[in-house]
Amino acid sequence: MKTHPKKITSEEADKIGVYIHLIQQWGVNRNITGPKEQGNMEGQSTKLIEEAMEVREGVFELRGAEAMYKCAEQEMKASAKELKDQIRSQITDGIGDTMVVCIQLCALHGISVIEALEQAWNEIKNRKGQMIKGTFVKEYRHPCDNSGERFCHICDVKLTGNEGYNRAMSPQWFCEEHKQQC
Repeated sequence: MKTHPKKITSEEADKIGVYIHLIQQWGVNRNITGPKEQGNMEGQSTKLIEEAMEVREGVFELRGAEAMYKCAEQEMKASAKELKDQIRSQITDGIGDTMVVCIQLCALHGISVIEALEQAWNEIKNRKGQMIKGTFVKEYRHPCDNSGERFCHICDVKLTGNEGYNRAMSPQWFCEEHKQQC
């Protein structure tokens, strides 16, 4: 299913600020941050991965439910749709949970959410790369090269055209000889 980002209204933008404030206060009330701070970057980064994995699990469950919905008999369609709706809700909750954890990480790191978003935007706004198996993989630039050409991470041989292998989400590329290390 192709989707387009939902444009937010100025009223919704104001709500983002309200929710960030509520979540920051929630973190203080639970001693994650604030005067009785017991949270730390390690714990919150682990929590972020945990919440992101919930989103991932929900996405895979949703794909299974969609397949079940397509294959189900008429009487099963209602229960398949119910399951699909339940899983979509799980994904939405997981995304929200990751955002909650990110807000706590910002507080623990001594930055605002706006600072984090601004820095991320400035880093990615001109980024080039390609989609590989549903994941955007940023273009790897060799430290000694500003041309955008790719080089094997192991032997430094220049890769041409579509040549080379890399892991999803990894900037490291490998030549034919070293692809097993990918």
